[in-house]
Formats: sequence, C-alpha cells, structure tokens
Amino acid sequence: MGLAAPVLASSAGHAAAGARRASASSAGRFKTPTSTSFAGYTYQGGGPGKWTVGAHITVPKLKCSKGPERAIDPSVGVYGGTGFSSAGVFTGCYKGKAHYFIAMVVNGKDHNYVKLTPKPGDTVALHVTQSSKSVVVSVVDKSRKKVKKTFHGAGSAVGSGPWVGDT
Repeated sequence: MGLAAPVLASSAGHAAAGARRASASSAGRFKTPTSTSFAGYTYQGGGPGKWTVGAHITVPKLKCSKGPERAIDPSVGVYGGTGFSSAGVFTGCYKGKAHYFIAMVVNGKDHNYVKLTPKPGDTVALHVTQSSKSVVVSVVDKSRKKVKKTFHGAGSAVGSGPWVGDT
C-alpha cells in the first residue's frame, strides 16, 4: 500500500465512543478498489453511525528530476452525505524540487496548508472522525510539534465508510 499503515474503523482501545469497529466478521468488507489513481483500502459499509479512521505515515525523501511532475497524497478519509473529508500530506515534485505540505478536505472543500511542511523521515498522524453532528479532520507531525492542523465541519447522518491510501 505504500506509505500508510492503516488503523481502520477505530481499532480496539483507540476508538471514540460509538465508533464502528473492524472485526473478523467484517474483514470481507475491506476492499482494494481497482483504480488508476488510488492505492489503498476502503470499507464497504454505509448508513448512519460514527466513523473514525487514522493512520501514521513516514514522509519519504523524494528525489526529483526535471521530468514530469509527480505527486501522491497519503491520506485517510470518510465518504459522507455532504462530500468526503480527508487528512493527508501532499508529497510531490514540481519543477525539479520536492514539496511537502498538509492537505485536508472537509465536506468536499480543499484546505491546503503549504506553510505547514513535514520533513522527510517525519512520522505524521492522520485522523478523520465523522458523525451526524460534526466532522473533525486532523494532521499532526509527531516529529515537529508545530506542524499540525485540525479542522471542524458539519456532520453527515449517512456515510459510506472510511478509506486509507495513497492518491
């Protein structure tokens, strides 16, 4: 899967109250979608409830060239009735130079923080919680405490489940 080590659907001992949990009986619901732009896992669920998804990533050191521009966004997210919400780290090459920054989406609206820049080798915690009342998206660089951002938005009563991956 690349950069993300998933903690899907609120793993035991780390869940918010009322969060759905992954279990052996739900293991068949985790899917690896066929896609040209996504590498990761989605949980095929849905309906009302509270969804929590998180992962820790290690920011890679990029070796950029003057060739084609390339980027990934290791991220976690939840698809909701008002659009998806996600927490990630943009990691890419532009004009031969490496760029890293916090990239968030809250209810379908992008929030990129180009001045909040994790460094290669840093461990970054990504987290999204969605309920009918609110969505909370956060990115925290565990290696550099000043590189962090949390964003709150309106909730959604219906969601189709969490995902973890690189886009």
